[in-house]
Amino acid sequence: MKQDLIESQIQLRKQELTLKINELILGERKRFIQQYGKYESVDYRTVANQTLTDVQIEQHLAGSMTLGCFYKGSHSKFLVFDIDVKDPAVPLGLIQLIKNYGFQAEDIHLEESGTKGWHLWLFFQTPIRIELLVSFGDFIRTQLGVSKTNIELRPEKPSNSRRHQAPFRDSS
Repeated sequence: MKQDLIESQIQLRKQELTLKINELILGERKRFIQQYGKYESVDYRTVANQTLTDVQIEQHLAGSMTLGCFYKGSHSKFLVFDIDVKDPAVPLGLIQLIKNYGFQAEDIHLEESGTKGWHLWLFFQTPIRIELLVSFGDFIRTQLGVSKTNIELRPEKPSNSRRHQAPFRDSS
């Protein structure tokens, strides 16, 4: 029931969400990733010979494909905690800790990442140096007492960023 409500809101606001993905998440359009397979056999392939279009982003939001991106540059408008633990206590503890450091509930966005866990997104009005975001993320992980393998950061460094799945689609 709740998932149906979320899905209907995604579909009603597809154009608005496409604009926000363009504004806050996409760092590079000439190289992106596309998911193939399902469940345990999920794989992503880099697409480097075409430009990512708004139509493809809308297809991602519609659920007909799952896309991801690479971040480019030294600044970012987002930080993602990629939580590879299924236990909901981990993201809930992370949310509480982040709130304790001044973030408002409306600035914290949690979604299931599919079979492995969760993505917790923080968005910012202006770009922030990736080094500062990583330092903050490392501090939060230390405070939470979790390993870097259980919670990874995206972006994790300013150059040669690793791919990251775009929001609103799990990898199952």
